[in-house]
Amino acid sequence: GRPFRPPALVASLTRPEGGPGFSPQVAPAARIVGGARIAGGARSSTPPSAPPMPDSSARDVRSIPNTLKEYGRGLVGGLIFAFAPLYTMEIWYQGFIASPGIILFAVAATYVVLVAYAYYAGLHTERALWPNMAEAFEAIALGFVVAAVVLVLIGQLSLDLSPPVFLARLTLEGMTCAIGVAIGSAQLGTDPDDTGDDQPGTEGGLTGFVHQLAYTVLGATVIIAGVAPTAEVVVTGIEAPIWAVLATTVLSFALALAIVHALDFRGSGRRGNVYAGGALGDAVVTYAAALVLSAILLWTTGRFDHVGLGAGLSMTVYLAWPATIGGAIGRLLL
Repeated sequence: GRPFRPPALVASLTRPEGGPGFSPQVAPAARIVGGARIAGGARSSTPPSAPPMPDSSARDVRSIPNTLKEYGRGLVGGLIFAFAPLYTMEIWYQGFIASPGIILFAVAATYVVLVAYAYYAGLHTERALWPNMAEAFEAIALGFVVAAVVLVLIGQLSLDLSPPVFLARLTLEGMTCAIGVAIGSAQLGTDPDDTGDDQPGTEGGLTGFVHQLAYTVLGATVIIAGVAPTAEVVVTGIEAPIWAVLATTVLSFALALAIVHALDFRGSGRRGNVYAGGALGDAVVTYAAALVLSAILLWTTGRFDHVGLGAGLSMTVYLAWPATIGGAIGRLLL
């Protein structure tokens, strides 16, 4: 009834090392028993080391350059989404007539919507409440920045306003911009699968130039077609000081440069190098196309009638601002 053991193995287990009949080839025959290492017949007490577990808290840590790019895309998204409300006099006048209760309700409702959006489609991979609440707060803060910059440059947010009107106008416009910031940050980032292969507009020479310019004009037209006929453009062009017009020109050109070449928007991997001068030449062509298109739309809608040259140039600059953003985005997304 005893279990069978090979004679050589029995001998190795019963005879001392170095004694008569000891076989060094037999004693260390079994090296791994039950996952433990056997060395010279002795079982090792050290368990095998386990592979390191990934730190789940590090998955949502964003580097400073990526964070700045996300904020940049959010600012551009806020501009795209909110240019029409920012250029609307009825919303400007809401600062005079909206009650504090209505304004607080607008802030609360917008915040709830932004938290829900961040939960389902935001930047964080984990659906946790606190990170999504922080992301919604960031969107509102950037929305206030967008609204303040635009309203100051178009002359609709000055220290001449009373504090309640100032805060009400900025808050109502900022809430609209915050929604665009959230969309721009989360949805307009670079697609890792976008390599630029077999995409229209990447050809060289005249064909590539025509494709890129066509997308620029189409994107700009989509953004400003509903703004050009409005009286707000005329009011802004007449009332804006010269420093604001110059600042708007510089900002528009900087946006044309940043959207395509710095902020990693979705579709930036398929842009073709068809303009002379690299990134700078690209921005020059984009902004020039926006200026020409804006002037044409203002002329065809009669906005140049009975205004001076200075007012006409100011109107063109202010309309070219959203046209530049639309043209740059159109090249990437269309």
